[in-house]
Amino acid sequence: MRRVAALGNVLLLAVVFPSGGDATRTEGPEVHSTKVAGLSTLRYWLANGTKVALPLQDFQSGTGGQTFSFNLTVDKETTELGFFAVTQDNRCNVTLTTAAPVTSALPPSFPFHPLLWRSDSAFRLANVTQPARFSISVTSRHGRVPVIYVVEVTRAEGKLSTLGRLTASFDGRKVDVSLKDPEYVQVPGIQASTNFVLLEWTPSDSAALTTYREYDPVLWDLIAYGRGTSYKLALTKGADVSVTLEVTPEDSLAAPATSYSVSVRVPVAGTELKDVEVSPAGLLEPPFSPSVYFYKLRLPSHVDNFTLATWTLRNDSTASILYMGVNVTGTENVTAAEIPADAGTVFIDVKNAQGKRSRNMYEIDTVHLQDYEMLPFLDLKASRLEDSRHRKKPSCEHTPGFYDGLTAAVGDEVEFQITANCSRFAATFGGDRSLCHGLDGLRLELVLVALSNGTVTRTNVTATVGEGRFRSRFADSGAEYSVQAGLVACEEEPERCSADSYRRLALSQTLLVVPAVPHPDRSPHAPLPEIVATNRTSAKQPSGGRRAAERP
Repeated sequence: MRRVAALGNVLLLAVVFPSGGDATRTEGPEVHSTKVAGLSTLRYWLANGTKVALPLQDFQSGTGGQTFSFNLTVDKETTELGFFAVTQDNRCNVTLTTAAPVTSALPPSFPFHPLLWRSDSAFRLANVTQPARFSISVTSRHGRVPVIYVVEVTRAEGKLSTLGRLTASFDGRKVDVSLKDPEYVQVPGIQASTNFVLLEWTPSDSAALTTYREYDPVLWDLIAYGRGTSYKLALTKGADVSVTLEVTPEDSLAAPATSYSVSVRVPVAGTELKDVEVSPAGLLEPPFSPSVYFYKLRLPSHVDNFTLATWTLRNDSTASILYMGVNVTGTENVTAAEIPADAGTVFIDVKNAQGKRSRNMYEIDTVHLQDYEMLPFLDLKASRLEDSRHRKKPSCEHTPGFYDGLTAAVGDEVEFQITANCSRFAATFGGDRSLCHGLDGLRLELVLVALSNGTVTRTNVTATVGEGRFRSRFADSGAEYSVQAGLVACEEEPERCSADSYRRLALSQTLLVVPAVPHPDRSPHAPLPEIVATNRTSAKQPSGGRRAAERP
């Protein structure tokens, strides 16, 4: 039975055990009598599905030895949270009391546990630096002496030092400016006739401090400095202006400031490109604009050469493409060149009819992606598995539990499908959708990550994207896994793949292995390798979520 009552600013979580054996301490504070049941684990959850454990061993003992307290500090961006706990006894009754308002956030899914309790919703936290007090009271089946866990939650001052938005207004229009690369922010759309631009910005945290500095592009002398969220620049023909925006977080001692270098370039008339095209596939960042001079071109790992085509804004202008000592000059206003994917930096030099060029040439840095960087364009799906979200599991009385995931019986054939997502590939790199089949030769391995301790198990079950599936059987009843697929080359030699950009594919639901169920009429299976989870590798990868998986 669960009861909710308001008691000042206190959140009271009472767990009552009507029957069952006396508990002994498995984790947490030292003082637990044989007549008292406590908590094995205590965690809080956020609306985005994050679950964080509280260190029961670090709770401080209070008066009488039955009250334990802990001060928890969360980021400013955390405005609501809920709680869940695992008790030490086998039956439970939960009472929740608080003055904190209930929010509409619902709890995420949890692995089944017979002693699990969770709050039905989240609670709104207090303002920054003002603690919210939560108390969890646990009473044994005898109901004699409760153990009370007190958690004071405080939202810290803001640590964000980023801009949420930057806009530029000129020539009667307003454009959004990409902030993806803070070291080189370029304002698109500036024309040779543009004579001023108004920059306006909004920090991600309204409490953060923003300043601006304008520098002379040649001598690098400071021209202007100030605080605020806007600055107006005067421009001249062919101007190359640099403005630095600095964002200092509210808590300046806890996090560093972030600087954005904003470049505003005014083209020389007749030296602008009208458009740039890459084939058969490639991602140009940022999107092309005549007044943006520096780009990155990301090419799929299976593209060895690409064609770069350019068009000048004026028909009487000419463009030259320069790469690896090669100079290709076009006819009229069109220039095209076939370039190796590993060419490095490609320059485009545009001259007007009088032979004048802009102060800067267009530069394109080519980035030939590695095979492991193509995994985001693959999908891992499950088949021949049971969706167990609606299967009720045994649990403590009054608190029904559910396992939100997939199940596979010991010895049953299990199949996972691996496919190239051609729509995602084409949306990123352009070109024909069929180009994604260049990924068919990538060989992946089925990898299991145990949710209990993070142990990573390589199964030696492999398949190429073209082959399309992994097939095997599980042997460890009761184990719960995040099912993942990694590139064989990276699993065998991790040093070959960047830890910052290599991420295995993972099913969005977890997999629970359950005992085998006899099927007298089942035809014999073809021999398949059994998967037994052993600690054959020590690297840990983030486990997959438990939300509904896309089913084939």
